[in-house]
Amino acid sequence: MPCYQAKPAGLRGAFLRAFLLVDRQRDVIALFEDGKHLVIFDDEKDLKDKVAYYLAHPAQRAEIASQGRERARSPIPMSSASAGFLQC
Repeated sequence: MPCYQAKPAGLRGAFLRAFLLVDRQRDVIALFEDGKHLVIFDDEKDLKDKVAYYLAHPAQRAEIASQGRERARSPIPMSSASAGFLQC
């Protein structure tokens, strides 16, 4: 049975106001909103397209990083935080 859990490095990156471009993970989707707090890619082509787009749009990239930090600093509902543990 697979275990799904958001990577702690992602949470640290968000807290440090880093722009996060991550693969689609169930727990990440439960904690963060794609396009608002971070950006999710689906495959290699999607990753390359999004890298090119966000390199060309630094203000949008900075806004997403800032919103990600605010989300990382906010309390995470226990139901979301514990979801990964219950699925293991």
